[in-house]
Amino acid sequence: YVVLPLENMPSTSDVNESAKRAGVPIRLDQTSLDGQSGYMNVLINEESGGVETYVYEAENISSIIPDNNNLDLGRSIAIEFRCGSNFKEALAAFYLVQVFISEYNASAFSSESGTWIDLESVIKAVSTFEAIAR
Repeated sequence: YVVLPLENMPSTSDVNESAKRAGVPIRLDQTSLDGQSGYMNVLINEESGGVETYVYEAENISSIIPDNNNLDLGRSIAIEFRCGSNFKEALAAFYLVQVFISEYNASAFSSESGTWIDLESVIKAVSTFEAIAR
């Protein structure tokens, strides 16, 4: 999950510009993240890809995530990425998490480990998935 303040919710063109600026090789192929529910096309190095993505009010996940004093869930958006065992989908998800943390003051939570994850951990995961996805 990525949780970010409502006021920091970017448009897809903002995400694309932020990814380009950060050297993250993704591009969202849609007009808006608002209400996203299901598979979202994400170009990786200009190749077709994507990840199952859900966007909703962060209060909806308050029973899933541990307290984080830096977040006001009542004024935040949650973005959930589901990628199963597809490494290309996992790479798309981690690239997006990297952009949201580094550019939009987002916090990231791993439902698998039950912990908050930082940018350094995300970058390590990206490196791993890049190697596997080749």
